[in-house]
Amino acid sequence: MAKVLADYSDIEDVSKQYNVAVVVPVAKSTKVALGLNTLDPDASGADTVQEWYANVTYKFPAQKNVSLFAEIGDTDEDDVDMGYLAGLRIKF
Repeated sequence: MAKVLADYSDIEDVSKQYNVAVVVPVAKSTKVALGLNTLDPDASGADTVQEWYANVTYKFPAQKNVSLFAEIGDTDEDDVDMGYLAGLRIKF
């Protein structure tokens, strides 16, 4: 089963933001997330910006409080490089 997430933010006379994401378990210990963000500036006259990301999280079966994650993301703005990150999460 997949989880679908959505939200909307409105900062009066500044911007509106829409976010949609889907999280899909691909194995018992692994989840994949895909998301799309739209930032629509109100007053500045700037263009609307579309962003996307893909994320994978692996939770160690023997260590329930430890997980690894990696993410890539990009935007439709000019002169912006694709971003990426990786990390380790430990819950105490």
